[in-house]
Amino acid sequence: MNKDKNYIEDIKLLAHTLTNVGAVLRISDAIFYDLTEFGYWSGAAKPEHHHYGDYGLGRHTYEVINLMLTCKSVLQLNIPSDHIFLAGLFHDIGKLWDYKRKSPFSEKDSPKNPFNSNAWEGTLHKREIHHISRSGLLWSKAVDKYRFYQDDHDDILHAILSHHGQREWGSPVAPHTKLAWLLHTCDQISARMDDCDRHDIVTER
Repeated sequence: MNKDKNYIEDIKLLAHTLTNVGAVLRISDAIFYDLTEFGYWSGAAKPEHHHYGDYGLGRHTYEVINLMLTCKSVLQLNIPSDHIFLAGLFHDIGKLWDYKRKSPFSEKDSPKNPFNSNAWEGTLHKREIHHISRSGLLWSKAVDKYRFYQDDHDDILHAILSHHGQREWGSPVAPHTKLAWLLHTCDQISARMDDCDRHDIVTER
């Protein structure tokens, strides 16, 4: 995976593989149009945590959606693909509030090696609200604004709120549905595969 790349267009290409691409892309405007900083945001506040650095959040989101859609195909899961896409897209969007860049972002001078970068830090929001709650709120606002997925709102919201898997890990509820377990599992795969690279690099310093 390219770690110095904006993944928004790659995520949109995944949406174009879905049957309900029109509705999916319309409600996804809550991120692609309203929150354009998503494309370059970090997935963490510390270099040793998964998907830290410029573009990390978008890369993680792309990995999770791709993993979920692949698992659906391989395991022949009876889960709507658009629900998979939207749960994956929105699950970590609250990290836009959990982290902030210490200096303005620029494509020109973006760090080429995010492991050595000290550009990102945590915010008070991470302690007081946390990205999981914010992600759920943003999903609900998107449904209210764009008037799609009203009947499926709670199924996708449950997956978002439970994606850390346990209350002790920050989720207000534990996974209960196939969609929720799929999101939690694929989120863990993406995070841990990125973690192992980062811990090796930190250890070698």
